[in-house]
Amino acid sequence: MARKRINIERLSSCILVVLYREYEGDREMKVADNDIRSALPDTPLNAFKIAMSGLVKDDLIEAETRRQLTGSLGSLISGQSSQGNSSTVRTGRYQITKSGIDEVDSWDDDEYEFLESLVADLPDREPNESPNGDVGDEWEPIPVDLSNDLQKKAVEDLETAASSIEADNGYAATQPAERNAVVRALRAGIATLREEAEIQIIYFKAFIWEPLEKAGKKFGESIVGLAIQAAKESIKEAFKQFWDQIF
Repeated sequence: MARKRINIERLSSCILVVLYREYEGDREMKVADNDIRSALPDTPLNAFKIAMSGLVKDDLIEAETRRQLTGSLGSLISGQSSQGNSSTVRTGRYQITKSGIDEVDSWDDDEYEFLESLVADLPDREPNESPNGDVGDEWEPIPVDLSNDLQKKAVEDLETAASSIEADNGYAATQPAERNAVVRALRAGIATLREEAEIQIIYFKAFIWEPLEKAGKKFGESIVGLAIQAAKESIKEAFKQFWDQIF
């Protein structure tokens, strides 16, 4: 039985066709790797990875990246500084580069039409929908800029709320574990806002919004509760343009 031969060069050209069609259209140019592969029927995963890697290396396609805080949630909550503890990771989405567009444009019509005949249509998705069907991405970064007066005030109000919660002896006496977790989470969130240029949605929720929600239910309309409410309102105002993305 003859072994199946895989033409990596042709496969690479088909991948360029997939991304070139997105460039020509009106949708988001970045396409998830799973979606790209779904447009190439019967393509072995390892061959696909080799072709994608070669295209990135040759600057014909570009991998989307994001900065991500490193270390465990526990280490961040324990109060360790987030400064410097970040890395750049790929999101799994790709787009064609200017060099890739020029490469496709250099093909004659017959070659392009032949390659396009080997490529299936991409699935229809909402602009922020992931290949798993979820809208949004909890690892997406939200920009932080303390030169922005609203964001600066939000951090100051968050500091006030955290200090008020920490200073409440009743909370410390009746629910010490919960109080410590809330305060540590808020301190980690404040450190991230002060030291980083962005914060991932998952950390925004875990270190800022969720501890405020938990403490807010505990303190209600008390003085501490009003400080918590003020912090929530400031945060919502400062990050309102991202609110639908976060929640």
